Amino acid sequence: HILDLLSKHNGLTQQQIAQALGIRPQSASEAVATLEEQGLVEKSPNPNDKRSYLLFITPEGLQRRTEIQARLRENARRIFAPLTEEEKDKFLDWVYDFEYEKVI
Repeated sequence: HILDLLSKHNGLTQQQIAQALGIRPQSASEAVATLEEQGLVEKSPNPNDKRSYLLFITPEGLQRRTEIQARLRENARRIFAPLTEEEKDKFLDWVYDFEYEKVI
């Protein structure tokens, strides 16, 4: 999720990532450290706040995100292949409602 978030909103702080994903700041910190070790994200000093860093997805991170998205799409195709279009629509409506309820 972090790679996906940074691919759309590059230059976030760990606090912003934690808030956007609804996770504890400590969890965000641990996940970012792992991604940084793998060369998928990099930190840059925050010019507006010397106590924090801005996080940027690297070219390797973008490539990994693309690979993950492709696998997810393929898995979704296999899982939902037996469903009719109406059933797929109902399921997607349910997912949307579920996600919307988390925001409220």
